[in-house]
Parts: sequence; C-alpha cells; structure tokens
Amino acid sequence: MNTITTTNTQNIAAPSFNIAGFAAQWEAWIKDRAQSTQAGYNVTVKAFLEWVREEGITRPDRDTIISYRDYLLTPHISRKTGKEITFSADTAARYFRGCKMFFGFLEAQRLYSNITANVRSPKTQATEFKRDFLEREDVLKVLGSIDRRNETGKRDYCLILACVSCGFRIIELQRANIGDIETHAGEHRIYIQGKGHLEKDAYKKIEKELWEALEDYLTFRGTHDKEAPLFAAVSSNAKPGGGRLTEPSISRIVKYVLKGAGYDSRRITAHSLRHTSVTLDRKAGASLEEASKHARHSNVVITGRYDHAMEKAIAKDERRIMDYLFNLGTQEDPQDKAAEIMARIPASKREKALELLEALAM
Repeated sequence: MNTITTTNTQNIAAPSFNIAGFAAQWEAWIKDRAQSTQAGYNVTVKAFLEWVREEGITRPDRDTIISYRDYLLTPHISRKTGKEITFSADTAARYFRGCKMFFGFLEAQRLYSNITANVRSPKTQATEFKRDFLEREDVLKVLGSIDRRNETGKRDYCLILACVSCGFRIIELQRANIGDIETHAGEHRIYIQGKGHLEKDAYKKIEKELWEALEDYLTFRGTHDKEAPLFAAVSSNAKPGGGRLTEPSISRIVKYVLKGAGYDSRRITAHSLRHTSVTLDRKAGASLEEASKHARHSNVVITGRYDHAMEKAIAKDERRIMDYLFNLGTQEDPQDKAAEIMARIPASKREKALELLEALAM
C-alpha cells in the first residue's frame, strides 16, 4: 500500500496524531450513547484509524481526508476477509460520517483541528430506495410458503407478519421481550424501543391475525416468561434454544424465508418488509400523515419517498415508448387504461374516484 505524503496547513493543536490516545478518549466520550450508536461509530472510527496507521500518516490534514474519502469509494481489500470489496455510496457515506464526528470531537476537546470541516461527504441518492417492497400478493405468497408445523416455522411466520403489519425495524424485533406485550381495554399492544430511544416508550397494535400467530408460537415454544425474548433461537444439536436472536440472525432468517418463496434478489431483504408495511398502508387508503405516524418517521418528507417508489413501480414509460416505436396505431385496452389511471390516483382521493365510477356504471 502506498504511503500518502501530506502537507499540513491546518492549525493542529497536537505535535502529532496520537492514534492510541485519541482512540481511548473517543471511546470514553461516546460511552453514554446507546450501544448500537457506540458500535456503529466505533466501527467507522476504527476503520479510519487503521487506514491512517497502515498509510504511515503521522499528521493527517485536509488532503488526507480527501484521500480517505476516495479510498472508501473505490475497490479495496477488506481487513476482515482479505478479499477485494466495493462499498455502496450509502456505506461509504456512513464510514465518512464517523470520521467527521471523530474530528469534531477532537476539535471540541482541543486535541486536533477538525480537518473534515470543509470536505464534502460521498454523495447518496436520497430519493431512491436501495430495497424494493412487496405487493399484497407477494406478501401472501411468502406467508403461505412457511411450514408452520414446527417452532421455526411458527416463529418465522410471526416475524414476517409482525414486520409487515407493524412496520418494525429489525433492531426493534431483536430487543422485544414477551413482557412487552400488554392488553389494554381488549386491545393488544407491543411496546417497543424505537430508533434513537433509550426505553420502550412507544407501542404498536397487535391485530387479531398476528395475536393468534404469536399465541400459537409461544404456546408451542412452551414459555410465556415476560423476561424472555419474544423471538428466540430454536434448539439444535449444536446449541440450546430460547436465546435472544441477534440483528444479523433475524435478517438472515427473513432473507432465507424470502428466498424460499422465490424472492431471491439483493434488493429484497428484511428491511424490504418495513418498506412493504408503509407502502401497503398507503395503498389501503392511509393518508401520508397516517402512514408517517405508522412508520414513526420524524418527517412526512421521508414517508413521501415511499410514494415516489410506488409511482416508479407502476410507471409505464418504457411500454409507451415501445408501443409508439413498434405498435403505432394500436389501441390500448380501455380496461387496462382505467386500471392504470386508478393506480395513479393518490390513496386519499381513491374513495371519491370509486364513487364516481360506481355512479357512471349505474
């Protein structure tokens, strides 16, 4: 690996870049954050410090940060596997955010200048989803593909249905305990620790179909211990069951079920189920504000991206172009045209459109 020579033009408070000392102070400073936050930022900061060490850089400056950004965006050798990898723009941006936060901390502590201040982060496409959603028929096909005669199947069915009906994040499923389920005035709820929250201060309703599936799963599993994880590992010859699943384990389980149902695509993952939940809510008639509350988004603008994905999915621009090129003069079937128009109508206006159609049909 080539050594990058840098010329320092910043007002650096320290005579040299103390990797071990700065890393220790960083870890002490971030200790009061949520464990998931600590883990995420420590991974990204550690990656930068290892890169600096390997490059032999003793006084990083702005040019160093630009070189590191370029390194993140180009193929490089993984320190874990020794194989060549290429980060997505989102992953590169996440690693770079960790680097920027680290230097912001160093400057605040008067340890080193913030040499990342005027360096642009890797670009990401904020309006595009990296994961696809499933249509209603797809969800039913996935659920129908699960063999629910054993504990694994009963658990996996509940996982999929919970994600789709409640819009859970994987970390929320991983943290859930049996005791987080409560009943109020006949309504079943599950209290969750949402993104950025330190306690389980929000809840989602458990509707009849999910409640019956959960009861079936927990009865078969043989426990209603309130402190036990809601979704647990199944016993095998290698290990006992009942242990809390990790986030990667849940993602792998969901991916395995999806692949088994015929949805083997890198764009369809466990996170696709949350995308699916919000999209189906909109298709079922929810307003943008209602869907935003369902997803627990901080801003309806975020939820609006789901509408963009739906519009893109039903768009027929390519077909129109091909028909214009090769089938000029052919007439589109009126029924297909009507269905296409109905699909384009926002969910909030669909009920009025149906009333008009019914009136015309009389």
